Amino acid sequence: MKYLLTCFFILVFKLAAVSFPYTDSLLSQLNTAIRQSADYDNKKLQLIDGFKRTLQSIPKFNAAGQYGLLIKIYDEYKFYNYDSAYSYANKLRRVAENQRDPSLLANAKLKQVFILLSGGMFKETFDSLNAISIKGADKQVQAEYFTLKARCYYDLGDFDEDDLHTPNYYKLANAGIDSALLLYSENIFDHLYFSGLRNLKLGKNDSALLQLQKLMATQKMSWHETALATSMIGGILSLKGEGAKARII
Repeated sequence: MKYLLTCFFILVFKLAAVSFPYTDSLLSQLNTAIRQSADYDNKKLQLIDGFKRTLQSIPKFNAAGQYGLLIKIYDEYKFYNYDSAYSYANKLRRVAENQRDPSLLANAKLKQVFILLSGGMFKETFDSLNAISIKGADKQVQAEYFTLKARCYYDLGDFDEDDLHTPNYYKLANAGIDSALLLYSENIFDHLYFSGLRNLKLGKNDSALLQLQKLMATQKMSWHETALATSMIGGILSLKGEGAKARII
């Protein structure tokens, strides 16, 4: 159901951006979306079932085809059902191990790590990350490794929220973001988003806001990417004491 919650939040963001101050209209459209939640669920499950049927038709010797379908199933599950996402990440890893491709294997392991981190399992996340070798992996996989490590340190710092441990966790996280930014192409979502996140954690709220606004203005984003960007913009505006603006992002 996490997938549905994301869709609802994004609907609020998008409708508010075009409908404010027509609050009654916004709430009416939101209520309509909530009533259609079963339809969203069914479409999601139908898509996943279609991928699974296709996967069953792919012969085992076609490891590349299996890997591609497993990635698609994992991607559909990762914000929808964590248990299923982790199960398919495990299957992805088994296929990757037979491929003997360092990039595919590292990518599969990172999919497992993402689910661990999303579940708040910090120790397991760090143990898994420290066991991953990104030597020979492509730039996108290496960048994902560094951003996952950064996100883990940021989350740990936010969890502790003290003057003793949090600054050091943020420092380690920023170093991870720096490494990732060297690997991401400029002016793509990941580069702009993580640049904004780094500036936010450094207290450079205005710089972070400018980067995220550029992201919103220039990028064609997925629902989830839109949710990430708008959520951070709303948080920055709230920190700046501009709560009214934050509510209509």
